Amino acid sequence: MKFLHLFSVIACSLAVLSGPAFALEHETCCTRAKAAGKVCEHKCCEKARKDGKVCEKCNGKKEKKEDK
Repeated sequence: MKFLHLFSVIACSLAVLSGPAFALEHETCCTRAKAAGKVCEHKCCEKARKDGKVCEKCNGKKEKKEDK
């Protein structure tokens, strides 16, 4: 019974701790640079920044939501 309890505690702890690790996968070059207090140096990101936009190549194309 103690083994089952210990196994449950370890499994739940790993599940809670792995959540942030999977969230880091979706960071883009721009968010990593911003977190480091820098500006992304990719040429595509620099060009988009000059136009006042976000680079679609690195950050993905965001779909606009339309209200119906």
